[in-house]
Amino acid sequence: MALFGFIGICLYMYFYYIGIARLPSAEACTINYLWPIMIVVFSIPILKEKLTLKKVVAILISFCGITLVATQGNFLSVAGIDFAGVFFCLAAAICYGFFCVLLKKYDYDEMLVFCIAYLITTIFSGIICIVNNSFSAITPDSYVGILWNGVIVNAAAYLLWAKALNSGETSKISNIAYLTPFLSLMFGKILLDENISVSSFIGLCFIVFGILIQLIKINRKTKKSDKRILKDSENPLPL
Repeated sequence: MALFGFIGICLYMYFYYIGIARLPSAEACTINYLWPIMIVVFSIPILKEKLTLKKVVAILISFCGITLVATQGNFLSVAGIDFAGVFFCLAAAICYGFFCVLLKKYDYDEMLVFCIAYLITTIFSGIICIVNNSFSAITPDSYVGILWNGVIVNAAAYLLWAKALNSGETSKISNIAYLTPFLSLMFGKILLDENISVSSFIGLCFIVFGILIQLIKINRKTKKSDKRILKDSENPLPL
């Protein structure tokens, strides 16, 4: 369980925050939203689920979206691409997708797993800060941001999302999750004055479309399994 937490939250946060520091927030969030497709990929070898044509199509469409975002629509040139930023966002998506599949396979209590995961993340982050002497660089304003990010953006958001899933019809409530990357684009523009490129928006649509293709099948044949996967895979991290 501790290993689950290290992979699904600690490494996920570590990779995602490095990626979001190197890329515009809209691009980082869009690439990171590949994690539902990673659930599909890892469920094949770990959960022994069948590789169907619809899954292959969903994966290919989503990866086309990632390529579009990473290259900004210029497939013939790699100039200006921050490969490190793209790599770390992809690594974050892989970690979280792997974590969700493991959580489903071993059927641990989600709340307990996330509590342990955040505890491990706090300890690991503290060790890194001590080794790098990073505490001296943290200002009082930074502590406010850290508390906001940890308590509101992560902990409270996860608890509210879990409560929402448990209080209504999961298949309907879960659709709200697909507003996440689009809201990231909007807040990136409003709060950070980031430019929203056409390629980023189209790439995001490709990714979400690929995810929806897969979910259509799950809703038809395995509604109970869908509820479990959605509960395991809600994203508690910041946009």
